[in-house]
Amino acid sequence: MMRLVRWILIVPAAVVAWYAAFLLGLVILAGIDALCPAKQAVSGLCVAPWYSAASTAVICVGAGLAAVLIMLTCTWLAPSNKQQVAILTFVVGAVVASLMGLSAGAFAPMVASIGAGALVLWGLTRRLAAAGPAHSGA
Repeated sequence: MMRLVRWILIVPAAVVAWYAAFLLGLVILAGIDALCPAKQAVSGLCVAPWYSAASTAVICVGAGLAAVLIMLTCTWLAPSNKQQVAILTFVVGAVVASLMGLSAGAFAPMVASIGAGALVLWGLTRRLAAAGPAHSGA
């Protein structure tokens, strides 16, 4: 019964992981906004020369963090077939990131999330292969 519950919880846990990264990104972005000098804020928008690069960096870090958290959460939660779950999570995540990035014209965050997911996938598959079937949950 517990195995079934763990399988069922994978998708909701992935959504929670995404929202956690999203909210953390918003908090960091608010911190960047607070650093904007009053003289360089026009109608609530910061026009400081450094702001655009800083906000883009924060958004990219948030997108990458979302990929990392989702990959780790789904793989950890899976009661078995962890390597296959990691691969499927990466593929689905890359498709979703591509759709979101292309539709919004947000190419840098798209690349950041797919790149971070790929790095985590590489690390997870190596670790799971080294651990053998006893630790991979197979």
